[in-house]
Amino acid sequence: MFFPLIIDNAISGTIVISFDEILSKEQTNLIRLILENTSNEIVKNSNHKIQILSSLSMDETKNYLSILKKYSSFTSFNGKNNNYKFPAKSITNIEKALSYINSNITKPLNLDVVSKAIYISPTYLSRLFKSDLNINFIDYVNILKMNLAQEKLISTKVSIIDLANDLGFAQASYFTKIFKRWTGTTPSEYRQKNTNVKQIYTIFRTPNWTNSMSVLDATKQYLSNYDLPVKTRKIDSNEYIYSIDNLENKDNHNNGWIYTVDCSQPANLSNKVSVCNKSVIQWMYINSSF
Repeated sequence: MFFPLIIDNAISGTIVISFDEILSKEQTNLIRLILENTSNEIVKNSNHKIQILSSLSMDETKNYLSILKKYSSFTSFNGKNNNYKFPAKSITNIEKALSYINSNITKPLNLDVVSKAIYISPTYLSRLFKSDLNINFIDYVNILKMNLAQEKLISTKVSIIDLANDLGFAQASYFTKIFKRWTGTTPSEYRQKNTNVKQIYTIFRTPNWTNSMSVLDATKQYLSNYDLPVKTRKIDSNEYIYSIDNLENKDNHNNGWIYTVDCSQPANLSNKVSVCNKSVIQWMYINSSF
């Protein structure tokens, strides 16, 4: 049996117990309670709270172990000497949620799906988005989906119906409604108005973003991760991007890079706009002759 170990609301390990016989649900739960009570007794003076979740099936165990390998540090207990050590820094639940959403953005996503994937409750996950990012969970997911839709509308000829389906929407009409809410236009109108966009980069929020970072910082980080060369220029305290992947601004101001944050175009340069409480950045190269 595999019991997920949660320390201070963060995935931290697993407890494995082997039995020669198949146990009932009631027996398994009794074992879980004993493990949880014993663990909390061991660390009662450490100000940590331990939870032992219900035993997992084989498929659930594979998924859990993959998450554990990706996110968690080592935790050990020595019941004999009451010695224990905790991870120096566990990745937070909101970081796990962001990583999962980014990796599965084309799938239907809701609180139940994401919370189950990272082993926390839907209610707790909803609170995290409001407290940590100042946004509702579904709004965050939809902003990411709409920015990805914008990229696909510009860079491909995919139909609106197929695009809606590719982004996890059951109905194209609902997809169009959400798209218009965030962009102010329908998908078809957006495609027609942006035929002069030559290149586009969509940058989802990642766990590496900090509140002190600017849009320019986050953009440089993203481009560096993909080995895309970027050039900037400075004028006094201002710094702006004039070239990405050797595609440069032109002096006639008809061709060049612009950016949006959460589907809106800020008035300030990217080094003056914070990523605090922001969800997605998008850079587009406008070519008036394209």
